[in-house]
Amino acid sequence: MKFKIYYHESCPTSLKLLRLLKGRKLLEKVETIDVGQRPLKAISKGLVLVPAVLKGDELIDFGSVNMEKCASIIAGESFKEDLKKIGIEDAVNYLIHDILDNLFLSLVIYLRGNILPILDYTLSILKLNKLYGKEIIPFLTEYLEENGKQIYESIKEKLKKIIAINFMREINWIHGRVIRKEEFEKMYPFHVFAHWVLARSSISRVGLLTNLTTDRELTERIKELREHLLLRWDEYSEKYFIGRKKT
Repeated sequence: MKFKIYYHESCPTSLKLLRLLKGRKLLEKVETIDVGQRPLKAISKGLVLVPAVLKGDELIDFGSVNMEKCASIIAGESFKEDLKKIGIEDAVNYLIHDILDNLFLSLVIYLRGNILPILDYTLSILKLNKLYGKEIIPFLTEYLEENGKQIYESIKEKLKKIIAINFMREINWIHGRVIRKEEFEKMYPFHVFAHWVLARSSISRVGLLTNLTTDRELTERIKELREHLLLRWDEYSEKYFIGRKKT
């Protein structure tokens, strides 16, 4: 059965997986799909995290993949993954990891002020089922319904950091250089920045929030995100962009 790997050239994990498979002479067994060039192939399958590895229509792994597992399965070797015992906190941490690994999911959660929407992302739930058994899901759902807002508050700063760094990376790509904070302030006044936030948190009209003028909480979250960028701009630039070019 044909294997497929959905990847993006800007994703370090995708490139690492492809290098591993090439080194083991397994890449010839795989059809690689660049989601930058063929986005609808991924979107039609509900894939918003890469890399994503499929065997036929069966999803093997995605996001922060188990590379040895993927390589073994592609090589035709047996790979036994026993069901693990898990508590609610472990399951929540697993979902948080998926959220923080992806700009789109981070924005979806941040703008809604609650972690509960992640339960609608079927692929994360399917992965939980495979790892820990489907019995965990009803308990997890009940727990998130009761504690979703508190969990959101506990990861709010991490969400802002993930979103901020990805925003900075994108405008650096567009301009072909590291943008200074003063330039950002001129190029992205609040409503321009809000447009980026709302557009990057939706796919066409799916997930598009249009009530910026009437939803005070939504407006405040975007303002808070922009303020976070201004406060941490120089720090993030040096650590993630300028500093890395020097090494």
